Amino acid sequence: MTIDTNGEFKVEASPLKLLRAALIGAVVSAICIGVALGWFDNVQPGSFREFVCYVGAVFFPLLTLRALWRAFATPGPVLILSREGIQDLRLAAELIPWDAIQDIAVRGAGRSRSIMLSIDPAVETKLTFNTILRWTRTADRAFGMNGLSVRAGDLKIGFDELLAATLAFARAGQSHDAASRRFSAFQAIR
Repeated sequence: MTIDTNGEFKVEASPLKLLRAALIGAVVSAICIGVALGWFDNVQPGSFREFVCYVGAVFFPLLTLRALWRAFATPGPVLILSREGIQDLRLAAELIPWDAIQDIAVRGAGRSRSIMLSIDPAVETKLTFNTILRWTRTADRAFGMNGLSVRAGDLKIGFDELLAATLAFARAGQSHDAASRRFSAFQAIR
């Protein structure tokens, strides 16, 4: 696949994928709420399983509402790649310049793969992250995820196309001094 890096590569969210996520979230929410209300006899009161369902009874409805909101209220592109950098509105409002990206790696396997962007800490502190990302950054770091995760799961394109476009724009947008830098993801696709 040839990607034209002279302009911008804009990607919109997929309402169908977001509605599918909302449906799954609604089912999981209903199960968690059912356990919290004592509708299932096989969950022992005071057990860890019950505690997890109490947390899920709060957490999953919020994620479900967020997916529904994004499916109907997200006009235009949510991810923009250009020679200047990457802007993923799902993560932060600002454009992240390619020269501030120290590494691009592929994390996960199968359908749960993501692109992990390791950002220069001086630049990362200046980014305005969305609320959920701010809440999860500490936990992500505890699990060794020291970067921003760009996923294709809710986009109108697949992961392979997203990775190819990201790498093409990263190559095209690197300054002359950084042109010899090799990102981890370059080796991952060979």
